[in-house]
Amino acid sequence: MFLHGTSRQNQHGHLEIGGVDALYLAEKYGTPLYVYDVALIRERAKSFKQAFISAGLKAQVAYASKAFSSVAMIQLAEEEGLSLDVVSGGELYTAVAAGFPAERIHFHGNNKSREELRMALEHRIGCIVVDNFYEIALLEDLCKETGHSIDVLLRITPGVEAHTHDYITTGQEDSKFGFDLHNGQTERAIEQVLQSEHIQLLGVHCHIGSQIFDTAGFVLAAEKIFKKLDEWRDSYSFVSKVLNLGGGFGIRYTEDDEPLHATEYVEKIIEAVKENASRYGFDIPEICCSDNIRPALYQAKYEAAAANRIGEAHDKTVSIAGKCCESGDMLIWDIDLPEVKEGDLLAVFCTGAYGYSMANNYNRIPRPAVVFVENGEAHLVVKRETYEDIVKLDLPFKTGVKQ
Repeated sequence: MFLHGTSRQNQHGHLEIGGVDALYLAEKYGTPLYVYDVALIRERAKSFKQAFISAGLKAQVAYASKAFSSVAMIQLAEEEGLSLDVVSGGELYTAVAAGFPAERIHFHGNNKSREELRMALEHRIGCIVVDNFYEIALLEDLCKETGHSIDVLLRITPGVEAHTHDYITTGQEDSKFGFDLHNGQTERAIEQVLQSEHIQLLGVHCHIGSQIFDTAGFVLAAEKIFKKLDEWRDSYSFVSKVLNLGGGFGIRYTEDDEPLHATEYVEKIIEAVKENASRYGFDIPEICCSDNIRPALYQAKYEAAAANRIGEAHDKTVSIAGKCCESGDMLIWDIDLPEVKEGDLLAVFCTGAYGYSMANNYNRIPRPAVVFVENGEAHLVVKRETYEDIVKLDLPFKTGVKQ
């Protein structure tokens, strides 16, 4: 059994995370419960940043807040000196509520509304990642209306397919995201932005997928982009100051997964950027990267253990079913556990980047609480929903009332 981060078996034979007994967490906060290992989050953030610092390069490491957005999580990202990717007005609102520095916020997304873009301009965020031609027109119109200007990155699809599930592969041709690098779309977008009085073209962005276990896709994406940058320098006198190569770096969900260490991804990306910058005679641009219902959507696999009997033999093969009224609501197939007893506490490791973000009230089930654990202390950062919360937006339907 692989225990992640600070997880260990304590003297009582229980699972312990961040120095806190899992049984204590269940008793105090109830179940189901999301538990975040803060020390592990800090370590991963520092690993990415240190890799760029060691290489002496200007870079930004951004937390993709779609993975889990809450005031506490955004404040943790700020503590670690990260930038922040947001993809909605709600995520931007949360970042502002958390006091996150606006200049380090990047607004992503392929279907931003006029209201969301206006909100981004009014809060003077650092950058918008433009995804389509309609968005360029919206931004131009809003900048004229508000008197603001904005730096942008163009999101491009380089035609690189990451070796991952089809639903989380985003950099291939004919993706719903970004401007195609090979059919003239990107050139048209560059022309439009360069002609704008209000929009400054800072650079380009790509994201080839998620849960990626090797570096070949990032290297190939960098090669393709630099080849185009060389052409655009000649055609438009445009030199990209920022190159954002996305993220999607794999983590270990099960013992079969063999992800690279964070620094290995970064070092290979740095090597590819340096090599191609040298080849085409560019100064090295600022490098950016961003890291973050899954079983039903992606057929994702997970590991689990009996938290209250973690030291016992896990020698009975069972499957874990969810309670929702869907045949696809199977959390884990064919997992080894001790003989299951009433009152056992099941701990599922690495529940997926979007576990809480995709939580919903299907079957009118309240969403769980979220706890941060670190150095033997537990902090409740999102309260558990109640049944009263479930109906608080409902309105009665009264018959016989004339309008």
